[in-house]
Amino acid sequence: MPYEIRAIEPEQWADALRLWENVFGVGQWLFDSLHIGTVDRKWSHCGVAIDESGRIVSAVDLFMRQVRDESGSPVKVAAVGSVATLEEARKQGLSGQLLERALEQMRLDNCAWSHLFTGTHHHYRRYGWFDAPLKTRRGRFKRVPLPITGVRVLNDQEKDAFLSLMRQWWEADNVARPLTHVRTEQYWREAIRPRMGQGSIHQNREVVLVEQGGEPYGYAVIEKQDEKIRVLETGGDHRRALSGSASLYPGAEVVFDLPFDAPWDEAIQLVSDDVSEQPEPWSMARGLPSGLSDELVKAIFAAKGAHHWQLDNF
Repeated sequence: MPYEIRAIEPEQWADALRLWENVFGVGQWLFDSLHIGTVDRKWSHCGVAIDESGRIVSAVDLFMRQVRDESGSPVKVAAVGSVATLEEARKQGLSGQLLERALEQMRLDNCAWSHLFTGTHHHYRRYGWFDAPLKTRRGRFKRVPLPITGVRVLNDQEKDAFLSLMRQWWEADNVARPLTHVRTEQYWREAIRPRMGQGSIHQNREVVLVEQGGEPYGYAVIEKQDEKIRVLETGGDHRRALSGSASLYPGAEVVFDLPFDAPWDEAIQLVSDDVSEQPEPWSMARGLPSGLSDELVKAIFAAKGAHHWQLDNF
């Protein structure tokens, strides 16, 4: 069956959302938040394969992000996401054709390099992406006596109220951190905020706020996975943020998805014993002819303090 490979048309966006929901089993909000949260979004960034009936059967989306390089300066990165094909249209090379189209779009948009997350690495290696694993730490929360007078889990209204302060704390820590995304106000509101848990979205996530004398000191974004805890992000006073989280989940197994850098090193040592490193293999990257070489991209991942925050996933 012949398929047409081209950019999505605006009136087809709802069809693409249904395709992604069908293939990934995730609510449409996720894909739409990437769409509306990305600055300078173009319809040409989303490539689709159309069958003879006009139905979208495969799609590859690009999200142009400003990501800090080895020196901490922002460069344009093509984040590849929402790669999906309906089961009946698979094994016909559609996603490969769409990836080739995406690479051409990256050239037209003068991107420096590209990043993606996958569990099928061999597919993307064919098109030039290489393995770029990230690292986390694992341990177990212990109760730590710190002078914290208040620890609370924020409700939706409180998350909205404290979002600006959380943004200030986060930006203070990441003003020049390699591999970190530059988060615009639009991106914080439309993409980051839902990933902190909102209404029926990410009900397994919590934002923990720590206070001292009624004054907020820091926050942690926690994801609960069965009996385990994953710390996705902290801001403000990291020692207090993690200590407050440990007081809510004493003895819990925990994954610290946090930078290998001060002040997180000290904060993690304070709240957990027997901490070990754990590779996260899902990340892949590639340089681009019009931008950075593969070697320079690898240097960004290897730079001191480099970190990809999970709330920036695409």
